[in-house]
Amino acid sequence: MANGEKLTDSSPLIALEGPENLVHERMRTQLVSREIRKAIRKSNFQWRPYVLRAYFSSALDVCENKGLVSHNWREYWT
Repeated sequence: MANGEKLTDSSPLIALEGPENLVHERMRTQLVSREIRKAIRKSNFQWRPYVLRAYFSSALDVCENKGLVSHNWREYWT
């Protein structure tokens, strides 16, 4: 965003850079958190990645209270 990047439907949510990140078969939480943190910093924000999880969890609380999502799905998605 800070560099004028336009997001589209085909934009990657997380793009890992470099072959050293592909050592494991699956992406590890630490690696995903690091990449999210770097993207947040490049956008000139100082949030921690956990802020996004807390926001999502709070939004799901509201949805559950309104009967829009079951507790089981809320827990699964969180």
